[in-house]
Amino acid sequence: MDASTSQILARLPQTQCRQCGFDGCKSYATALANMQSSSNLCPPGGIDGQLQLNRLLGSLGLHQAISPIAPAAGPAAGSLRATIDAHSCIGCTRCIDVCPVDAIVGAPKRLHAVIESDCTGCDLCRPVCPVDCIALMPATDGLVWDNAARQRARERDELVRQRKSAKAGSPDIKVTASPASAPSLSAILAKASQRLASRLGQPS
Repeated sequence: MDASTSQILARLPQTQCRQCGFDGCKSYATALANMQSSSNLCPPGGIDGQLQLNRLLGSLGLHQAISPIAPAAGPAAGSLRATIDAHSCIGCTRCIDVCPVDAIVGAPKRLHAVIESDCTGCDLCRPVCPVDCIALMPATDGLVWDNAARQRARERDELVRQRKSAKAGSPDIKVTASPASAPSLSAILAKASQRLASRLGQPS
């Protein structure tokens, strides 16, 4: 990755939502660095994000990529989290397959759950759910979508891409370990089971 692309990528919110029309923030950053896109295609970045991006593009001499500020079109990055209705989930794994940051855990025909601290609110999971059991709700985990959160989301996106490339048979892909701070699968599923028991009125 060249220096310009790296600097632009660092300015993007890392929600990996594809609302810009590209396959994630890195692809959008690459297009901007090559002056093949415009700077007002990132709704999660908001107006402030567009202003920062335009200033950066100007400082890099990428004036053709600078676009007029577009009105905010959607919630700010990190303000929403996906939630799964434990009573309705059928364990189809479709949401797991499309999550760009591995924020959903579960197994086929088993209850799925969202790791709230890793969810970017990208909304890619909701449309693929066949039973409409996923909703986006205001974040309640207290996570501030700061530089550290963006970096964490970017790293998880890279891990997912590495894993998918390795699964597809690319021999040169090295899959690195997941962040040590991530909650364990057993802890996530235990929490999901407690939620289901609560919904059903059963003791957890």
